[in-house]
Amino acid sequence: MSRYCRFLIFAFLVIFPLTLLAQSTDFEKFFKDTDVLYSVQQTSDTGYILSGLVSEEGDYYVKLIKTDLNGDSVWSKKYPSIAEIDLYKTEAIQTSDGGYIMTGTIEASDNMDVFLIKTDATGETSWQQTYGGPEDEKSWSIEQTNDHGYLISTNTESQYFYLIKVDSLGTIEWEKQFGPILSIDRRSQAIQTSDSYYAVIVKSNLSKIDQNGDSLWARTYDYNFRFIQEDENKNLILAGRNILMKTDSLGNALWIKEGLSINPNILTLSDDGGAVLAVDQIVKLDDEGREQWRIDVDGTIYSLKQLTSGGSVFCGENAITRCGWMVKTRQTGYYQSLILISPHDGDRIHYGANFLIEWHSRNVELITINFSEDNGVHWQELISSYPADSSAYRWFVPFLNSTTCKIRLTAVERPELSVENEQPFTITYSNYEFIAINQIKMWFSNDGNGAHDPFTGGPGLFWPGGATAYQGAVFEDGLVYAGIINGDYYASGNSHRQGLQPGNILDDGSAANPDSSIFQVWKIRKDWGVYPPGAERDRLEHDYHNWPVELGAPWIDHDGNGIYDPAIDQPKLYGDETNWMVMNDLDTTKTQIFGSCDPIGLEIQCTIYGYDRQDVLEDVVFKRYEVINKGQNYVDQMAFGYWSDVDLGFSGDDYVGCDTLLDLGYCYNATNSDGIYGSPPPAVGYLILKGPHVIAGLGNSVRFNNARLLEYMNLGMSSFMGFT
Repeated sequence: MSRYCRFLIFAFLVIFPLTLLAQSTDFEKFFKDTDVLYSVQQTSDTGYILSGLVSEEGDYYVKLIKTDLNGDSVWSKKYPSIAEIDLYKTEAIQTSDGGYIMTGTIEASDNMDVFLIKTDATGETSWQQTYGGPEDEKSWSIEQTNDHGYLISTNTESQYFYLIKVDSLGTIEWEKQFGPILSIDRRSQAIQTSDSYYAVIVKSNLSKIDQNGDSLWARTYDYNFRFIQEDENKNLILAGRNILMKTDSLGNALWIKEGLSINPNILTLSDDGGAVLAVDQIVKLDDEGREQWRIDVDGTIYSLKQLTSGGSVFCGENAITRCGWMVKTRQTGYYQSLILISPHDGDRIHYGANFLIEWHSRNVELITINFSEDNGVHWQELISSYPADSSAYRWFVPFLNSTTCKIRLTAVERPELSVENEQPFTITYSNYEFIAINQIKMWFSNDGNGAHDPFTGGPGLFWPGGATAYQGAVFEDGLVYAGIINGDYYASGNSHRQGLQPGNILDDGSAANPDSSIFQVWKIRKDWGVYPPGAERDRLEHDYHNWPVELGAPWIDHDGNGIYDPAIDQPKLYGDETNWMVMNDLDTTKTQIFGSCDPIGLEIQCTIYGYDRQDVLEDVVFKRYEVINKGQNYVDQMAFGYWSDVDLGFSGDDYVGCDTLLDLGYCYNATNSDGIYGSPPPAVGYLILKGPHVIAGLGNSVRFNNARLLEYMNLGMSSFMGFT
């Protein structure tokens, strides 16, 4: 027996320090399935019990959450029929039998009543009671009394503070009103004191009542208070807006501290005889009411408790995540925090995008950022020892299609402080792409929208600087067209409105699925083979080897047999970078925004390319449109135009014009200085190199589909119009 006892002691001495090491000195937790948390208390097993409210499809519930010592949820329960979150609060405490008691406001048939729910240690309901009369009651707090009953603090619609004393089974023993308090939302408080009586603060009035609710004495002060606590010397601490007061056990003032610059949601006492006030700050005061320290927090605190470890735990609503929030601090209120802001759970991110990973940190110096494409099974490092206070990291999204992606942030100096997406996000192909082979960077999309930035909603053609260009020259542009069929007007294209959709027209005349990844923007480059390994090379290699010839993408027929063989033939590269896409006008909802009748049935194939050169072509991007009528009707008086909204730096001093001899439309600055570009500012122009061909008679010819057509000519610019 003695050896057995020695073994137990030895095991205890080994395990106990390991348990202490496992407990976090500080932490921050979010409960995304809870709108707000209104109360927190440490439980006898060193975990925590939390209560709050949640809305689900218009219905409101009380939420009870049990956590372990590190704030991780062990179980949660919800209880229905609760009134609006912004108006009615809830509180839960552990009871002497190891279970829990919770109060709140329940929606009755014609008003709001106070409820009391008693649960066992697992949150299962033992009994439930409701209290109140014909008017609304608003519950504030619950306290277990020395006789194992409960004291419930509430307000009434008639603007009185309403105390309800019940026994251990919830049966009312007495009720008492104080006031008036002039508002159902004005906080008051009652506590049981060390003499088993009750102290009640209502605005400027402090009362002491006995176990039956009968008055013992009352005091009136020149200040309004909301909270009351009793210290270890049986003195009373009162707190209100910007004020703290200490009285003796009979309510005689010992000292008053004004000008505290805080309107607290909570008052609690610290084990050094001081006090703590909290709302969107935590203010620590010594035993004479002098401020010792103050910290800001990232939300609203509704409950704060001092811990025997010297720190504190609080809960409320976080201003960033807008959900239930719990924090355990160290003794000085210090805590470290990492909050992942983007990507959000369930986001859809396009590969090849320069995506902004964003976060919020507190007291963290350096972080490591990792990425997983398989729901956290494997991780790859994006960057290490990155400054946490930068709050953002620009990430080139890899070339892949995955619905199970996550980002994880980890504090370098404290690896256990880590945050990641709870639910995965998706990486898929992009509707938008940009070309930046030379000095121009230009965004465009697979529905024909041009020169428009999909991330900022602003200018999408930048110059100079190529991939790093940031000065906008064009806000948006695109091809527009119109024609007449059987006397009716038809029009579509791309302006500030998008009349086209991605995809080709099938043999039966219907539109292909515009959401298919095959209708992405396809990109090839002359130099893709020398790219270093990585997402960008993977994307270029994929597009080269899977070039969508079957959709009409241009290619070189080396053996002249008209059949694309990847082993012999190859994609046709215009310039040093070529982008290709196909679209159509078969979405009636899109053509109607142009005031058109039904769609014509046009398939439009667009090639965008540029040259990596240090001559005049370094400032040029080319666009080539092939328009195919796959509809059933002949289109009369067909006209094509190129629409552009040029914002040349600062747009307020832009002028436009045209050169009919060069088939050129252009925009230039009114003076030799621009508010964004400075001096001298650039100009931007649209030059028609090869317009649609029309019958022109003998002596004329054009090239079309690698053949020469006789008696045709290409139209140049036939009209120009500016707009404001």
